[in-house]
Amino acid sequence: MSEIKGGCSSLKACVLTELFVHLLKDELNEITYQAGVAKLGTSLSIIGDKLELKTLWL
Repeated sequence: MSEIKGGCSSLKACVLTELFVHLLKDELNEITYQAGVAKLGTSLSIIGDKLELKTLWL
């Protein structure tokens, strides 16, 4: 987990954080596709002030 200090301290910060997460998901798309082929699932989410990336067995 990575910490996102002030990720939603204001509307602008919240929108920028969401944009960052979407861009990061797009950047990781090739890797997560390969994980899916290997029967692994992934999830990327914001929980409080943390950015969480999980790998799951399917």
